[in-house]
Amino acid sequence: MRSMSLLKRIEEIISGGASRFYVPGHKGRLGAFGGDFSKYDITEIPGADSLYSPSGAIAELEGLVSQAYKSGASLISCGGSTLAVQAMLAHYAKPGSVVIMARNAHISAVNAAALLGFEPFWVYPDGDAGEALPGRISPPAIEKALEKNPGAAAVYITSPDYFGVLSDVKAIAGICGKHGAPLLIDNAHGAHLSFSGQAHPIREGADMCADSAHKTLPALTGAAFLHIRNGDLKSAMKSRMALFGSTSPSYLVMGSIDYCMAWLAENGGDDYIKLAGRVERLALMAKEKGFALPEGLRDKTRLTLGACALGYSAPELAGWLRENKIEPEYVGNSYLVLVPGPFNAERDFARLENAIDKIKPRKPAPFLREMEFYSPKRILSIREAYFSEIEEIPVEKAAGRILAENVSACPPGVPVALGGDKIDGILEKMLISYGVLQVKVVK
Repeated sequence: MRSMSLLKRIEEIISGGASRFYVPGHKGRLGAFGGDFSKYDITEIPGADSLYSPSGAIAELEGLVSQAYKSGASLISCGGSTLAVQAMLAHYAKPGSVVIMARNAHISAVNAAALLGFEPFWVYPDGDAGEALPGRISPPAIEKALEKNPGAAAVYITSPDYFGVLSDVKAIAGICGKHGAPLLIDNAHGAHLSFSGQAHPIREGADMCADSAHKTLPALTGAAFLHIRNGDLKSAMKSRMALFGSTSPSYLVMGSIDYCMAWLAENGGDDYIKLAGRVERLALMAKEKGFALPEGLRDKTRLTLGACALGYSAPELAGWLRENKIEPEYVGNSYLVLVPGPFNAERDFARLENAIDKIKPRKPAPFLREMEFYSPKRILSIREAYFSEIEEIPVEKAAGRILAENVSACPPGVPVALGGDKIDGILEKMLISYGVLQVKVVK
């Protein structure tokens, strides 16, 4: 048998014993199955129900999800929030329509523009969350965009963003309602909000939102929800999800969702409230030490640390944490993101507290932006660019050419450049700064 290099690398990471301050939320302690996972890997045989036309156990499970989130209906995704995002955009955005979209949208939403043929009208974050962070999408910016695009098919924003920054969903929902535009939320990093004493988008007036259950809840990677305010749309949205989803949904993923919902019903509320308190104490400790934190309304369970305020780059801070056997979720230019969860052991938090306490402050360093948004000349729509003949060339030879696809660094998965953009000197430098050395361009 050949050497299984990926499995070997995973085993090496596990055996290293680092504290997991990254997704998924189960932190390697998912006790749903035990023993050999493969025995739970079945298919849609009689008795197992069917994800896209459920009438038995899956339908019951989706009902439990809906009850927990107080939605009109909630649907399970085994394809992550990406599938839920595609489905809700497919329902509202017809070819040629305009979707008012936050520029810090995840690439899954921007790629949907290529699949569905709609055109984004970009609204930019306002930079109000602190130095070098993108910031929130403001209600006035959404109102202005709706006034410019009275026939917009939908408004689409991300809240919380990757750094835990929350926009005012309730105010934005009120504006959307006034203009008759549905509000769609990428809540991929906020599936836990309802259980930690915070406001979930579906309760704040969003028409639909996508939650990645696996990111902050105890579920396997790929587990996600599509929440719908109007339950009458349940059947239509099942059809939308079936359009993009695999015909072989994972019963391991669905089984982990079943475990997750049972755990939430028994322990979830108390454990997430305790987690929020623990993270707030860590945040206060970090602030007193001199770290920069996101300003304004933010997710109380996410810890985003601005290293430059303490004289470190984010990679340097990550190196210090790894010396202390802590693995972060994201290492940027100036900020580092950790995703604590109820399934982190006490040892994990003790390690993090010790690392924060023992780091030695230095002279503050300049902050570098975590995301750069630049709008070069657009030549083609995103869809036209994607379905053109393409070739791949080095970035330094791409000046004057048209990008054939959206380009992003993941994490956080927000596009640096868009299909249809004309590459100029500024964009070329940006791509190189993100480590992009080759690009696909239109022939």
